[in-house]
Amino acid sequence: MSQVRILPGHVTELRPPDYRQLAQTNPTAHLPDLAVSLNNFGALLDAVSRSEEALVTTKEAIEYYRQLTQTNPGTYSPKLAMALNNLGNQLATAGQREEAEAARAEVPHGNGIRELGLRRKTYW
Repeated sequence: MSQVRILPGHVTELRPPDYRQLAQTNPTAHLPDLAVSLNNFGALLDAVSRSEEALVTTKEAIEYYRQLTQTNPGTYSPKLAMALNNLGNQLATAGQREEAEAARAEVPHGNGIRELGLRRKTYW
């Protein structure tokens, strides 16, 4: 498995694939792509120290995952948990500890997040 290193200051433009129009046209087929794209993009923004943008982007992904979880919890509950975990990490990095703990408290139980140790223990 390869790793990509992203150095702050070396990225001039970041844009996620824009699934918004596709998701509006056919949400059943494309809303999951939009949610995963935004969640990944939020993590990338956080990695290059663009914290405010990362928070907005990750919160948008969470909004979509909540919608998806209502119709298919078995598939999307773990993805919602991952996005909430990412949000908690981003909030903690930004020094917003109470908000980070609130995001962590929203992580649905029984999704494997805690068992996999995906959270950053130094923040929680």
